Amino acid sequence: MYNRCVGLMTILFSLFFFSQSSFAQIRLGIKGGGNLYDNYQPGTKYFVSEPGLGFHAGAYGDYVITGTLYARVEALFSTRGLNLTEPSFGERIRYERESSYLDLPVTANYYIFNKFYVHAGIMPSMFIQEYRSITRDSEGFKVEGNDQFRNYERWQFAGVAGASYNFTLFGQELEAGARYSMAFTRTNERIRDVRASRDPKYMMLQAYIAYKIFEF
Repeated sequence: MYNRCVGLMTILFSLFFFSQSSFAQIRLGIKGGGNLYDNYQPGTKYFVSEPGLGFHAGAYGDYVITGTLYARVEALFSTRGLNLTEPSFGERIRYERESSYLDLPVTANYYIFNKFYVHAGIMPSMFIQEYRSITRDSEGFKVEGNDQFRNYERWQFAGVAGASYNFTLFGQELEAGARYSMAFTRTNERIRDVRASRDPKYMMLQAYIAYKIFEF
């Protein structure tokens, strides 16, 4: 899986940097917005998951390949986590975790009509740190020494797809968009071998505003 991701990233980066199209131009800008995340598990569910909120902010670069196609590379500081419960000795244990990541989406963007674009690609994410970690029992009291989610995978990979709309406001070129991402690698290191296939993976809906700083 890792090799496939690297191969796809290489292809998209090649388009970004080495296209010989006469339309070629580069745009640089900043963007930010909100994250609505949740977690899923393949096969039979063991954990019950609830959604949570986070945010993202960073910069992007576009390489215009043709009049209707451009490649985009982004570097975003992003927050997300997990809110999971599991049965344990007749009660339910709740895990609340929030962490920060460096998201590096690489997408191909295609013009549809009237300033609307659709995009798709991959999003590698590098784990930075966990900044909130609480485990509670059924009565809401904190539980110590029961942190099976303390070890994170250094890298996570997800597929992304979305749409955007370009517009002008007060003479400034802006972009409003949304996209959905679904991880195909787990968030944490393997929890228990007996149910490794049920380890949670994230899914996330993002809404954002982007501002183009300049192009050349």
